[in-house]
Amino acid sequence: MIDFMVDNIGAHRITEDASVVDLGTGNGHLLFELHETEFQGKLVGIDYSEESVRLATNIAEATGVDEFVGFEQADIFSPDWSPGKFDIVLDKGTLDAISLSGMKINGELDVVEVYAGVVEKVLEKDGVFLITSCNFTQEELVQIIETNNLKMWKTINYPVFQFGGVQGATICSIAFVKRS
Repeated sequence: MIDFMVDNIGAHRITEDASVVDLGTGNGHLLFELHETEFQGKLVGIDYSEESVRLATNIAEATGVDEFVGFEQADIFSPDWSPGKFDIVLDKGTLDAISLSGMKINGELDVVEVYAGVVEKVLEKDGVFLITSCNFTQEELVQIIETNNLKMWKTINYPVFQFGGVQGATICSIAFVKRS
């Protein structure tokens, strides 16, 4: 994901000073790695787990990057959640994890059905949403994420394997751009 972002600096809103939010940041590793490359903009990690946020914050403080990389505990599906707008939204396995939770929004909508709306809420116009999944195929991710405003832009190519006459990969990553 980081190589993809570095390789695409200058495209859409991907710049060295882009604001980035990592949904489901866990220990913050992806943001720490981004900070070590060319990305020096506002880097924010969001996680539902208070313990994950505490761990990531402690790592940021211990490594001296806490003024560049911040973390917040939040429920991204809450209508009250309002972190602002970002140039880049990242998801490295978060949709995978929440899709397995069986969680329903308002007791009726599956989280997968509302996830694209969450991304649109925090993504600037012409911003990039980069998602990596090991649970969904490229076609499934496009079906889940693509809306009138979010359109598939590029994919990351991974090694493929063949089994039973079908070719596939164990992981897929897709970048979407918010049109309006």
